[in-house]
Amino acid sequence: MAKPRLCHLFYSGLKATEYSLFDIANVAKGSSFSSRHMTYDRSRNLIRDYRELAVPVAVIMGTHDMTTPTSLAKEYFELIDAPDKKWFEFAKSAHFPHFEQADRFTDTLTNLKRAWQP
Repeated sequence: MAKPRLCHLFYSGLKATEYSLFDIANVAKGSSFSSRHMTYDRSRNLIRDYRELAVPVAVIMGTHDMTTPTSLAKEYFELIDAPDKKWFEFAKSAHFPHFEQADRFTDTLTNLKRAWQP
């Protein structure tokens, strides 16, 4: 899988009508802040190190997510080996389906809880 280059990510942000130059600058600022202050006690390579999971897995994605590309998330999802796994893609959402389609998100979690409760 090819890694997206920073210039491609920046260019896609410029093309997105919902983002202003101010937004793009703040994304970089926020990412830099996180990198400086967060510590990770686990590998960052999900595809290599986290394919086999002992718990059910649900992925809820917004079709229009430009922060976490749906295609990459789906590629990882397909590699996961778990007791059960479910993929949900919300067509009227981007990066925040829990806000953008709150009722559907809540219903999805409620149904998962019912299905996966012992």
